[in-house]
Amino acid sequence: MNRVVGLGIALTLAVAHHPAHADPGSDPSPGGLTPSYLYDGGAIPFLWLPALSAFAVDRWVQPRTTPLYFDARDGGAPRSTWENPPWTLHIAAAGLATAMIAGGDESRWYHVKGLAEALATSSLVVSILKPAVGRHRPDWVAGVTDPSEDKSFPSGHTTAAFVVATYAALYLNSRVFDADSSPWAQGAAYGGIFLGASLVAGERLYHARHHLSDVLAGAAIGAASSYGMFRFQDHRFRNRGSETPDSGGGGGGWQLVPSFSRESATLGLSGAF
Repeated sequence: MNRVVGLGIALTLAVAHHPAHADPGSDPSPGGLTPSYLYDGGAIPFLWLPALSAFAVDRWVQPRTTPLYFDARDGGAPRSTWENPPWTLHIAAAGLATAMIAGGDESRWYHVKGLAEALATSSLVVSILKPAVGRHRPDWVAGVTDPSEDKSFPSGHTTAAFVVATYAALYLNSRVFDADSSPWAQGAAYGGIFLGASLVAGERLYHARHHLSDVLAGAAIGAASSYGMFRFQDHRFRNRGSETPDSGGGGGGWQLVPSFSRESATLGLSGAF
């Protein structure tokens, strides 16, 4: 959760200190950012709302007392005296965002936002699943009072690691490497990125903080979140010239669509990647 808050603060500071673009209603360009960057381009449904919702779930929702789908007898492994601290993942996410900004590609601000959105949406999925499933961690012991010990599925560390790794790989493939790039360099980059993410998952297993299915689920959630948000932001960047004021700079035409009938009234979100 702190990863999302940190990136949100970073985006706010970037807008505050970056020269404004001539068109205050437009999305970021090489010329600068505008305050609308903080709320357009899917920032509300994919960043701020998921981040706030995940915070609320983590703070107020308690895990179920009996695991759903998993064995209530899980646990009993020796407790490790060390585990990978979450701040290493904060640094990885901030490092990727910084590298994209420093690279100077025209799409960089779209994809910094996309990374933050991928972290936020995946964090919300993990925050909902953990208490809903209520799986014991491998080192769980009966009578434990720490509610996090009943939040093993899925692995939040692994989810965040694969969000960063997948977004980095997609960005390299789309915005950095080209036909002239060395296959060896590409292989080393992709291999190193996913080796790092896999080491995070492996550490969670080695120190008995998660089961294998926990880290596999976390990797899938992280990769899927990054793929979806990368596609969304890349679509917005490629179609930025065709955006209209009514679309709110969304590129994909995201809109809130009300619907009324005699029995009910509904509000839907429509758009396209």
